[in-house]
Amino acid sequence: MSQSSAEILEALFRGNGLSWMIDMYAPREQAIPAYIDLLDRITAEYRTRCGGAVSFSPEALQAEAERNSHKVQAFLQLLRPDRSPAMLVMVWRVLQGLSIREVDMNYRERDSFRLSFTLAGIGDSGQDQLETYQSMDISDAALVRHLGATKVADKPLFDGFYALRLYDRKQ
Repeated sequence: MSQSSAEILEALFRGNGLSWMIDMYAPREQAIPAYIDLLDRITAEYRTRCGGAVSFSPEALQAEAERNSHKVQAFLQLLRPDRSPAMLVMVWRVLQGLSIREVDMNYRERDSFRLSFTLAGIGDSGQDQLETYQSMDISDAALVRHLGATKVADKPLFDGFYALRLYDRKQ
């Protein structure tokens, strides 16, 4: 018997220590359909921005988790119905290897918020191909805490998106 998309997605959340993302919903039965809807919107946003036949279906995430569990865990941690699909596409693009060229955040108390990421990848011509992602929703500010931050030759570098450690899988 094959699993339904809803069962696969629930197993991915629970298997990655993210049960609370399902259990926080009231009623709980609305959680998985809401996440599946968000994944559909991310798929549509990806196709609009990047083209290609990429899917963020539970089945596709499950297959990716078998190859790159750390990427899927980081991505699942960032899923929230209040996050913009464009920002979640940006996260996926970084998880797939694009570099974070620029991050710009502007906030004014009770007035405005803007977050912008510029990513760079190598285009077909061998030149850098830039992609810009913007959000005006302060909920997307939480993405910044998942950035890998370091220095190279005493210069700042954001290098990837990472899952927060929720539990030790070896236990």
